Amino acid sequence: MSAPPANAEGQEDQPGRKHRKKKRSGRHKRGAELPDNPDDPHALRVLTLNAEHLMSPAIFEKWQAFCGPQGWKDRRSHPRPKGLPYCDALNGHDQQGRLIFGPLRTRDDLQAKYRQLAQLVHGAHPDVVLMQEVTDAAAVREVLGDGWTIHTTAELWEGGAQNSQNLAVAWRQGHFRTEPRVEVIGEISRSTEGRRIRPGLAMYLPFSAIRRISGVSGADTTAGTPQTLAILNVHLKAGCRNGRMDRTPSRQPAQQWRRQNACEVLQNQVPAIEGWLDRQIAAGHAVLVSGDFNRNLREEQNRQLPARGDDSPASSPLRRAGDAQRVASVLPELNDGDPVGADLVLIRSGPYRQLAQCHKYIDPFIASRGLGSRLRQPLDALQVRVIPFEAPLSPEQPRPSDHCPHLLALPLR
Repeated sequence: MSAPPANAEGQEDQPGRKHRKKKRSGRHKRGAELPDNPDDPHALRVLTLNAEHLMSPAIFEKWQAFCGPQGWKDRRSHPRPKGLPYCDALNGHDQQGRLIFGPLRTRDDLQAKYRQLAQLVHGAHPDVVLMQEVTDAAAVREVLGDGWTIHTTAELWEGGAQNSQNLAVAWRQGHFRTEPRVEVIGEISRSTEGRRIRPGLAMYLPFSAIRRISGVSGADTTAGTPQTLAILNVHLKAGCRNGRMDRTPSRQPAQQWRRQNACEVLQNQVPAIEGWLDRQIAAGHAVLVSGDFNRNLREEQNRQLPARGDDSPASSPLRRAGDAQRVASVLPELNDGDPVGADLVLIRSGPYRQLAQCHKYIDPFIASRGLGSRLRQPLDALQVRVIPFEAPLSPEQPRPSDHCPHLLALPLR
């Protein structure tokens, strides 16, 4: 689960708090809230969403039966069965103990969550959906409905059924000429905590498989033009959202320890992601990485954080135990130009409307520069659309999630 939602300055959003309206800059163009063209028949629409402990009906019944008698609290004397979310998950409270949305405790509450998520997702008309924090494929089916091919790490990854926070990829049935290939990237699950954490989940989509309104397959045999789009869905370690990962200053020892532990886990995940990226780029694939990074890559870019704390080049391998602790930031470490073509673009996100009430800047899309050869617009001109909730959070009903859906429309040639 991610940390509490934060505003652009990194401060927690407070329900009911009145925000002063900022004057719009003259550079802000009307319609910027909808940067993608919903009528573009050539756009491949990819949506990412952390669904915040989305349970299938079967898992919910087990969770309710165990956690209800426990008073909806985890107790060391009575360990929670594997595969179930925390007992205090979805209790409606923020980390300060304030009730900000309705607790999810009944089957009706669960159905309300399904309905809200389905409305948000289907209103975006995605072709491909990446989801995080789902118990299994059945949970995703409750949101997407019929007509979708769904794969999750609960079914594909050894031991995934014992994890309540799985990843999913889904696409519309019959939408592609050939079925994409799906692969679990297990090395991302390695942890310094002595246990496995969430892996990655990749799908490989040949550009020739993408249907066109005109009936043209879109195949391109031009030398150097990517023939496959490799998409990686991630849910990385929480607790190291801002600042350098190799520094954990704090006046409170307990907070410093928690952040240091989280940053060390994230540091060890970065080389695994880079290994996957390098393999795909070396194979000539176009690459897109998205999901819940639990990390503000925009801040890394704006502050020009270094790749490593010891100033060693990001392209030099991290081979020895403990080498990953030199990693200071995610994007500069990944974007090292090695192999040739490892040139990554952080696609702009936002704006976040007031009704969004969700985490900001931690659900990004990263694309390889090679993807641009398949697009009718430069990668730098694209913008991710943040889809806000339809209404403010209310103690009267469960919230859809603590994340908003993020949609990227790729204007394919």
